[in-house]
Amino acid sequence: MGPGLWIAAWAIEGAILKNELGVLARTHDEWTRRMNDRLIQAEASVARYGRMLTSALHEVEGETPQKFDALVGPSRDGGMVSRNAGFEPRRDAIVWLPAGYPLDGREKVFLLELKRMTELYSAGAPGEPINTWLIPRRNGLVMYWPSHTSYIDQVDTTVDFVNSEWTTLALPANNPEGKPRWTPTSYDPGAREWMVSVVVPFFRDGVFAGSAGHDVTVNAVMDSFRELSLYPRRS
Repeated sequence: MGPGLWIAAWAIEGAILKNELGVLARTHDEWTRRMNDRLIQAEASVARYGRMLTSALHEVEGETPQKFDALVGPSRDGGMVSRNAGFEPRRDAIVWLPAGYPLDGREKVFLLELKRMTELYSAGAPGEPINTWLIPRRNGLVMYWPSHTSYIDQVDTTVDFVNSEWTTLALPANNPEGKPRWTPTSYDPGAREWMVSVVVPFFRDGVFAGSAGHDVTVNAVMDSFRELSLYPRRS
């Protein structure tokens, strides 16, 4: 190759490289925009969920301790969990309590109300976020995750949620304004996935009653990046 052709080839390669970097930069910008929108949406949603719990928690007619006993039973590890019989993940939230959870009739009705309100809120907000959950201040979990159909079979009721950042970030002492707070990346032993979570407090009769949240999984983040092609089709 003569000097002139070599220079021309070098110039063409440089132009191609520059274009690839430009496409990569645009892909990164689009992914950043999508992720920012997703996180803003999750914050707004969990704030609404927390306000709904705080404003509407009450003992409703039709909820009885006997109904709780029919829906929740002993787990393999000594706690309590929703019974598999009749459980439908696209409709039902899981109730998950550690061994020794203080249960009386009023608490059973309260947990049923938490379950009902979580299902009600989630039914009105399909798609993103992928799940909706709450942690009562005494520990345990109420989780609605319709796409994770095996979650009920992966329950570990020995997990201490109360002393985790899923709860401590929502405590009034740490978050007096009750604003959404993001956890660091953590591993959910039930979902068996890495994730970040956004949490807010909720209250019952003016007293801290627990934390409420949504998760954004690392897998979901990676999937959103894979959706963006490095070489998008041109019309």
